[in-house]
Order: sequence, then structure tokens, then C-alpha cells
Amino acid sequence: MNGQRVPYSPGGMAVLDSWGALRYAANTSFAALVYSDKTTDTTRKARYHDFAVRQINYALGDNPRNSSYVIGFGANSPRNPHHRTAHGSWWDSQTVPVETRHTLYGALVGGPSSANDAYSDSRSDYVMNEVATDYNAGFTSALVRLTSEYGGTPLANFPVAEKPDIDELTVETTVTQAEPRATGLKVMVYNKSAFPARALTDGKFRYYFRPDGTGPVQVTAGYTQGCPSPTTAKQFSGDIWYVEVDCTGYTIAPAGQSQHRMEVQFKIGVPEGGTWDPTNDPSYQATAGPNRKVPLYSGGTRVWGDEPGPVVPDSTAPTVPGTPVASALGPRTVTLTWAPSTDSGGSGLAGYDVHEFMVGNDVVAISRVTENSITVSTLLPERTYEYRIVARDGAGNTSAASPKLTVTTPPAGTADTTAPSTPGTPVASASPPPGSPWPGRRPPTTSASPATGSTGRPAPPTRWWARRPAPPRR
Repeated sequence: MNGQRVPYSPGGMAVLDSWGALRYAANTSFAALVYSDKTTDTTRKARYHDFAVRQINYALGDNPRNSSYVIGFGANSPRNPHHRTAHGSWWDSQTVPVETRHTLYGALVGGPSSANDAYSDSRSDYVMNEVATDYNAGFTSALVRLTSEYGGTPLANFPVAEKPDIDELTVETTVTQAEPRATGLKVMVYNKSAFPARALTDGKFRYYFRPDGTGPVQVTAGYTQGCPSPTTAKQFSGDIWYVEVDCTGYTIAPAGQSQHRMEVQFKIGVPEGGTWDPTNDPSYQATAGPNRKVPLYSGGTRVWGDEPGPVVPDSTAPTVPGTPVASALGPRTVTLTWAPSTDSGGSGLAGYDVHEFMVGNDVVAISRVTENSITVSTLLPERTYEYRIVARDGAGNTSAASPKLTVTTPPAGTADTTAPSTPGTPVASASPPPGSPWPGRRPPTTSASPATGSTGRPAPPTRWWARRPAPPRR
């Protein structure tokens, strides 16, 4: 060329130009084979034939690196051609992802760019790793000619069907607000498809939760990249509800940093005074990241994640409450406490029914409480009562009754026979002025009998303030 001989590398590669050097070597090989088959000059026939064989063998792996320059063939073949679709980037970037996602079987890369047999398998080095139809045109033709001469057996079951290297369509969640009455969420839908690359234009996702209590649920819309943020919730099954975000008409495609994702924010909770526990929500995930509990749909087909399983009815009764214990028993009142029950059926312990039966009567009174205690103030003096406690859960299951407690109320007007607690140790201080009582000391009573009058009732309390003269006796 230009009066100069084409350079050859130590390994025998003809390097006509630096960019895509193997392209020229392969195409020239095909032309050399055509000439070799046509010429009657035996010397030239052999020379052109042998040149073609050396160049094709070099590309197939007979070189100082012992490496093939045909993707998917031979030893240590290139893995990172400068080819957008083979790379499969959803970010429109040569560096994301790091690994090439497809094997571009049979593609011939440019190979060494100088006559030194050096090569770098780098996607960004398009001089060495470009692939194109003109690279393969003469190369494939040369292979056909040499196969007719040397033979060859096609590989069975080739090519092997590719499988996605990652989950192509995903949903990630982040808890942005963890409030006593609500949970704020940022939901990201990602499209990293490459098997094949495709746009998601009819996507929907659902966030499942369990409302606490019987009050209303509030769904508050937040920031959205495009898809409408939700404002309502729907019942799924039993006590499970969901919020649905419908992105139909919005394109989420693996075409760039913003194009391959869709962000939607919203908040679910209850009004002032309600209770909220996100930890029992089927879709709740405290840590940010991919969340398979938020299923994604394309049209009516689920393409990512898992829906909640069928709601299993709670048929398990709570455990039996402990035997009630009576305290503060009076003619008309009594306080009962008992060891609490537990519930393992899933609906949770709802409370207790206190069964009260007055001996000699045929009526059973039932009082409903949520705690494991009750104060009854409707008793009659000198009556005998029997109490049993029954636990109930949120599904309406009830336990067996607790062991019976029997109490008998005392007569009305029964004197208080319980002494007060012992006073503390007295502490000395300065004396009050003459004629003043001691601070906190009650003056003498003028009742006919100490502490009680002739009727047996307590004398009315006497008010007193320290450091004031005592009223004159009459």
C-alpha cells in the first residue's frame, strides 16, 4: 500500500489499518480464497490460499494470546464488544451495567490495533472492539469456503436460549415517613429489560396493608414522576386492603436514567385519634430496596412480586383466662382481676366477657371489657355472687370459661375494720405562736362520742389552716 508492504505482527496478523484491523484481514482472506480458486498459477494459488488460512486461524485463536476474536467461539473470546444492544444498558451508559448482558455469537471484533498482537477487551475501546456487518461479511464468506475444504460439524442445540440475568421489571419501596398514625412511602418502578428490551406502557402496582380498628383509612397523594398518585384504597380479602397505582399510558422503558424508572409517593394512615401499625401490613418493608411484596402488573398479568396469600379464617379460640381474684369487696362493689389470655389465630385478642350470677336468681349478667380487670358497682348487700371470665378474639371465637370465683357481699353499713397504714416518723420543727394549734393537727371534737355521733356515722370533717388562732370554745 502506497509502495509499502502491509505490516505483519509477530503472530502473523496482517495489520492494514488500526481501526478494525481484523476486518481487513478477514475480508482480504475471502478475496484471496476466491483468487486462489480461480487462478491456474500453482504458486500463487498456494500463496493466496495459505495467507487466507493464516488470517482466519489467527482470528479463531491461533495467535500469541491463544484467544479467539470471535464472540462466543473458542478460548477466551471477547465479552465486551462496543455494541449497545449486546451490552443491554437501561441507563444509556457504557458503564451500566458492568457486564455485557448478551452474547453476540459469531461477531468478529476489530482485534489488535497495531502489529504487536496486543488486545484489550474493553467496551469503551471501539477501535479494538467494534463489531459491524462489514466486519463479518468477508469473514463469514471465508469460513464457508474453508468449511467446504476442511469440513466441520454444526453444534447441537445451538444457540442456547438466553435467560434474563436479573429481574427486569421490579418495584422498590422506601419508608419516607414513619408516623404514629401513618406511613409515607416512595415507590419506584424500574424497567431494566433486555430479553428483549421492551417498554412498559400499561403498568400497575399494588401496596397491601391492614387497617387497624374500625375507623376510616386516609390515602394522601404525594409527588409523582408521572403516574397518578393514589387517593383511595380498596378491599382485597378479609382484613387486607390495597392502594393501586395505575401507570397505563405512561412509558417506562430501558432508555435512560429517567426513562427507565417511575417514582410515585403517597401516604396511608388514619385520622386523628386512630391507631396505626404498619408492621402487620403484607407489603410493609422497613428497609429500602426491592420489595417483592408489592406486585407489579402489565395489563392484567403479574410480572413481578407476590400477592398476599388467601386469608385463612381464624378458627382458633383464645386461651382460658385465669381464675378471677376479688379485691376491695364492699356491700355494693367488688374489683376483679385475672391472668390474661393469649390468641394465636391471627385476629388478635379483643377482650373479655365477665359472667355474673347471683345465687338464688336465674339471671346471668354479662359485662364486656377489653382489659383483664373490672370494677362491679351494682351489687346488693349480703348476697352471694359467682363470676366466670370468657375471652374473645377479633374473629368472634370465645374461650372456655375460667374457673369460678364466689364472693359474698357484706351487710350495708358495715363498719370499717381496716386500720390505716402506719404514719411516718415525726420530724421536729419550730414551735407555732402561743394559742395556735400545731400545723396539720385536728382540734378537739365536741361530739358526744369520739369519731362517731350517737348514730354511729362519722362526724363531719373539720377544716383547719395552720398558724391561725383557734376558735373560742363555747
